[in-house]
Amino acid sequence: MDQSQLVFEALRQRRIDVFAGPVSTDQALTVPTVAACVHSVASSVSSLKLHGYRDGGEAMPVSIESLPRLWREPSGDEAFEDWVYKVIQAAMCDGRAWGRIVGRDARLSPTQIELIPDESVKVKPDSDGGWSFTIDRTPVPAADMWWMTGVPDRKHPFGTSLVRRASEPIAVQLAAFQYLRRWFRDGAHPTAVVSSEIDLGEQQATMLKQRIRELSNGNREPIVLPRSVTMSPFSMPAVDAAIGDVLTQTSTEIATYFLFPPEQVGGSSGNSLTYSNVEQQQIIVLQRAIRYWMVKLERSLSRAVRPASIYAKFDENDLIRTDLKTKFDAIIAATGGAFLTLNEGREMDDRAPMADGDAVRATSTGGAQ
Repeated sequence: MDQSQLVFEALRQRRIDVFAGPVSTDQALTVPTVAACVHSVASSVSSLKLHGYRDGGEAMPVSIESLPRLWREPSGDEAFEDWVYKVIQAAMCDGRAWGRIVGRDARLSPTQIELIPDESVKVKPDSDGGWSFTIDRTPVPAADMWWMTGVPDRKHPFGTSLVRRASEPIAVQLAAFQYLRRWFRDGAHPTAVVSSEIDLGEQQATMLKQRIRELSNGNREPIVLPRSVTMSPFSMPAVDAAIGDVLTQTSTEIATYFLFPPEQVGGSSGNSLTYSNVEQQQIIVLQRAIRYWMVKLERSLSRAVRPASIYAKFDENDLIRTDLKTKFDAIIAATGGAFLTLNEGREMDDRAPMADGDAVRATSTGGAQ
């Protein structure tokens, strides 16, 4: 019997059902590995600046003042970063993020979208080939609904969730944590086990336990016991000792579903990491775990506004943390010389511009003027 089977047997003995139905979002977010993966993605995207570009053959930046209001203040009740966080969290955990359009501009482009919990929204095909929506059983025009889909699913047109995909290892972790809570609530384990060849009775057993506690508390004197009584150190059963290994194993499985390096979220990579490996993980997380959800939100926001020639894009450079010297050396090597003006450099250090600081100056080894 392997470790997982031992743990499952322990859970069954404690009448804890490992797979007691679908795992809800609230339940899943109590699992540290799930919470860490979701928070890492949602907080990373919500911390980025959102820029706008016009698509006219060549991307043309749009000033902040000219950005659609939806991209600056999507909600009247919460900050932009909180709104983005909730959208990403809902899409990852519920399988989709829903919003109701509550404001429009003169072009009928949405200016505000209030997010709606997934359990409040019901959707079904209508007779015209579109979709019919209700929010808390109240019909809502399809034109007033906004959504961002989760992971594509062949059975659900609005996608499915990573929580649903990873439901089995999440359910095992929920059951294991419940088992551990009961274990500690019930007193964890004794320091020693005292047994007797004869029935001592409740009163004598209590007196013997109290005597042993008095003799063993704070001293190293030997304890003398009656011939019929023996005392031995407590040994943890194999099923209890295996819980930690199973938690690591299921954390690794959950991290795989969320495309995260498992050692970052409570799992195990199976090998040692060098400093270079750790430094590259940040880029790996961006490319595998974060960018997918970031691009989905960019496109969902772009589709919502008019004119259609404008599109949203997050500045992902803030997610790639390299030291300043490495970054600048790489740019200089790629461009062949100086690439910043004096004032651009001063701005990076929060210093005021200089009158003659708008020209690119040659480096000491030469370069473009």
